[in-house]
Amino acid sequence: MDKLLSLVCSQTGIDEPTAKKALGALLRFLKDQTAKTDFDFDAKILAHLDGSKSLMDDDTAKEVVEKAETGESSVGGGFIGTAFSLVWSLLKTFGILVMLKQLLQPIFGDYAVKLIDGFEEGAEIASIFSSLGIDRSQGMTMMHTVVDFLKDKLDSDTMDALGDQIPALKVFLSEGKKKD
Repeated sequence: MDKLLSLVCSQTGIDEPTAKKALGALLRFLKDQTAKTDFDFDAKILAHLDGSKSLMDDDTAKEVVEKAETGESSVGGGFIGTAFSLVWSLLKTFGILVMLKQLLQPIFGDYAVKLIDGFEEGAEIASIFSSLGIDRSQGMTMMHTVVDFLKDKLDSDTMDALGDQIPALKVFLSEGKKKD
């Protein structure tokens, strides 16, 4: 974890305490997303990241992820961020995303569901970062750094399985494949 933390700090310009909170929250969020599936996040991911459990168990990480998953935290500041947060909260509160998935799934199949899930997860990740004072550019760089770090540590089957479980990660995984 120390190496990943150092990479995140140097590549994003985020200070170490904030980077620790962000990594803990991100790992907690990813684990929560895979908890609904048969993907063993602890064995396949966390076992390769010494010290990750303590980051995930941090109270800030728990709180930030919970707020992002329930739509309580905001994404960005100003009018656009506030408007997006309001719309996002309404979509989650009234179950519109669930209805949209149910409507589009028979027409477009599982692709539509994964697309909406990816959008939802991406917004939650952005919300996590934003609540910690991390801007969009830093958040994107952090995601690339974490995914690249995991690619170096894990086999491609594990990374593909992780991407299948968390559609928002597919973007970062596929970008790396395009470069190869």
